[in-house]
Amino acid sequence: ARRMARGCAFLGSEVAILGGAMSWVSERNLVAAISNAGGFGVIACGAMTPALLDAEIAGTKALTAKPFGVNLIT
Repeated sequence: ARRMARGCAFLGSEVAILGGAMSWVSERNLVAAISNAGGFGVIACGAMTPALLDAEIAGTKALTAKPFGVNLIT
């Protein structure tokens, strides 16, 4: 329980479950669903152009007010 609470505090989510960023799968609908369910969704953007990433972030924000992340490979 202590570790779960620490993870929740770190992620800002209800449960300390982070959705792994999977290319071509972790897009706005999956990410928002994970975040809305209490976890922490992560957009996979390795194959996205900056314009597409901007659209995915905006689209995710339109689907959830909960926290989510972006897996940006540099």
